[in-house]
Amino acid sequence: MMRDIPERGGGVLLPWYSTHDVTRILAKYLDTSTPGPLDMNLQPGIARQLMEESGIGEPQQLGLALAQHARDQLDDLEKSTAETVDWFQAVTRDETGDVEASLRMAQATNDQMWAVRTANDARALDVPVGMKHIEEWRRRGEKLESESDDLHAFAAFADLEEAFEPVEDQVVEQAMTADRDIQMQIDMARGK
Repeated sequence: MMRDIPERGGGVLLPWYSTHDVTRILAKYLDTSTPGPLDMNLQPGIARQLMEESGIGEPQQLGLALAQHARDQLDDLEKSTAETVDWFQAVTRDETGDVEASLRMAQATNDQMWAVRTANDARALDVPVGMKHIEEWRRRGEKLESESDDLHAFAAFADLEEAFEPVEDQVVEQAMTADRDIQMQIDMARGK
C-alpha cells in the first residue's frame, strides 16, 4: 500500500494547482467520516477508491493461475536438471547418473564436489533438496488450484517459490557450467 505521496517540484505537491484545486481533485478520495488531518485520511481513501475502481477487491481466482505458474517453474527446474545428466555422467564417467544425482550435485559445496566419484556418491550428498522435495512442491502447487481466497493463494505460492528458488538458481548455474564445458570440448576437438 502507498505510504507516502511523492513530492513534486521542491517539496510541494502539484505546485501548479491552488489549494482549492487540490482539495477539489482529491475530494473523491477523502474519507470525511474519520476526523483527522488531511494526510491521515488521504492515503487510505485513495487506496480504497482505487481498489473499488480497479476491481482488485474482487476475487480473481489467482490460485489457478499461480498453480499453473508453479507447475511451469517446477517443470523447467526438472528439465534443466535432466539436461545436465549427460554432462554429469561424462564428468564422473558413471553412466548410472540420473536426475537425482544431478540435482544433488548442483547443490554441492566445492568440498563435496571433489569427493564425488560416482552417481551413488552424488545421491548420498547431504544437500537441502532432493527429488522428493520437488514432488512435494508439486503437490503444494496443485493445492493452489482449489484455493478460492486470492491472498491465501498468493501467500502459499510465495512460500512455495521461496522454497525452490535457491535450488533453481543452483541448477541454472550447473546447466551453464555444463554448457561451457561442452563448448570447450567442442572447441578443443576443432583445434581452437
